[in-house]
Amino acid sequence: MIRTELITKDTNKDELAHAVHMRRAFLSPVAVNDYVWIVAGGRPTKVTVTDIAVGSIQLQGRWYTWDEADKAYGGVFESEFEALAHMTG
Repeated sequence: MIRTELITKDTNKDELAHAVHMRRAFLSPVAVNDYVWIVAGGRPTKVTVTDIAVGSIQLQGRWYTWDEADKAYGGVFESEFEALAHMTG
């Protein structure tokens, strides 16, 4: 059984290396309750990340896979500048 384990600064290096080797460690570009920017209706819109899973993200209470978020909104951006830069191509 694979169970979720919290990785902290006190996690043993061997345990961390094992989690990475077994593909049980993931990095997320954003965190829960962060504000992110999407391009909706042709303009940057600030939304809240309400939850994150391995293959998906929940924005304002609606779940999207990372690919769906990319297709529907052009991506999830950390700043308004990044969203505007994406719009200008």
